[in-house]
Amino acid sequence: MFDKTLNKLPIPTWLRRALTSPAGELGRGQRALKYSVELGRHCAGELRHDKAGQMAAALTYHTLFSMLPTMVLILVSLKAFVSEQDREHFKEQAITWVVNALQGQDQMPKNEAGEPIAVPVEPSPQADDPEAIAASIEKRSEFQTVRGKLDETFSSVINSLEQINFASIGVVGVLVFLYGATGLLGTIEKSFNSIFGVAYGRSLHVRFPLYFTTLVLGPLVLLAGQYLQSEFINLLSTSGSWVNWAVGPAVVLAPLVTMWLVLYLMYLLMPNTSVSKHGAAIGSIVASIGLLLVREGFRWYVGHAAIASLYGALALLPLFLMFVWLTWLIVLFGLELTYTLGAMKGRKFKRQRNQEQEQIIDPTWMVPLASLIAEAFVRGGSCTVDELQKATSLPGRALRRMLSALERAGIIHTVGARDDTIRFSLARPAERVRLADVIDSAHTIFPEINRPQGHHAAWNVVGQLREAELEMARSKTLADLVNEDAESANS
Repeated sequence: MFDKTLNKLPIPTWLRRALTSPAGELGRGQRALKYSVELGRHCAGELRHDKAGQMAAALTYHTLFSMLPTMVLILVSLKAFVSEQDREHFKEQAITWVVNALQGQDQMPKNEAGEPIAVPVEPSPQADDPEAIAASIEKRSEFQTVRGKLDETFSSVINSLEQINFASIGVVGVLVFLYGATGLLGTIEKSFNSIFGVAYGRSLHVRFPLYFTTLVLGPLVLLAGQYLQSEFINLLSTSGSWVNWAVGPAVVLAPLVTMWLVLYLMYLLMPNTSVSKHGAAIGSIVASIGLLLVREGFRWYVGHAAIASLYGALALLPLFLMFVWLTWLIVLFGLELTYTLGAMKGRKFKRQRNQEQEQIIDPTWMVPLASLIAEAFVRGGSCTVDELQKATSLPGRALRRMLSALERAGIIHTVGARDDTIRFSLARPAERVRLADVIDSAHTIFPEINRPQGHHAAWNVVGQLREAELEMARSKTLADLVNEDAESANS
């Protein structure tokens, strides 16, 4: 299907050959290109399987819902750590950034006097056309009017939020405020955990302080980064002609580096599992480039598309929602790439999810997994997902599904740790856990195993074999396996 589509596209011969020929017939550069395309297709397919569109829609909703509560927290934190003059500067800078983003303008570097530095612009091919000039002037006038209204609206909203009195909004209002402020981070964590196949989120007593620390300190860190970025660009622009060439690249690279750092930390810290640093670095840089392209595309479309005559200023609303949705979709793609690079062995990533599911069809695989947890339980310890994965060589997604089945059956449970790592231990003594219960728990993962597949005599044999398996397992417990391992180790 993919090869047929490529043959219909007007692409260069060398590119078509790189994408359709076997890897052994290609050069190093063509192999790298082919691998990158296949990796991107794989991640896109995984995103569809994970319902990333629905995740992005939920994240878009919570982004809008959490805007006002988050702004209140930002203003409260600014009052505690920043002087009044710096707060006013921050509010003006935030309003200017939002208005420029909606209007389709970029922030230009300034000189020591605070005046924008002139940037040479190529003459327009329609510069001598009076109608084009008049249309351009009218369009600019409309945007300046919208800009002024947006500036007044944002200033009024921020000043109103700054005067909020928590004592006057009541208990229900405070609860709604807390939900709005933390709902976005909670949705981000759930979405990231879903892509990584993590069935367990952080406990509430860890999640709540973490979220509020992020909400309070995050804006301060971003403000400091924005200030340093602006100072660096201004320093380059005022250092003399010998470094003026670096101003243009710095204007592009500075926000790219900032986005990369933020996404890298998100990919590392938000999922409730260990994340490959190498994969997070690559996934975050790919997502950062995608976000930069989408942002510039949004600005260009707002500045050039003829939508104001049809919808007026309201045209910005659906465009903004689409922009936020695409932003989260790109973030999720970078996370999927992070997971794939960390989970695949070598360059094998095709049909990874299907292979993982096929490997856990046999219910007896639950026995060695539960036995490892029982051994740690007898020693007074517990096991992490990484420890169990090293001991069993099971894929990450498959292992987490098996652990979820054991927990639903009441055989194991999660225990807290000082480093907030999810650990597993037995929920009851090993003497009270029959192997038959362990095997039965696997059928909650694949309920179709219990269903008759037809009237053929072979299915009767399958049922008899399973019954014989359970009959033997009913007479043994996890304690028996632990004791047998201990005796064999001592002998």
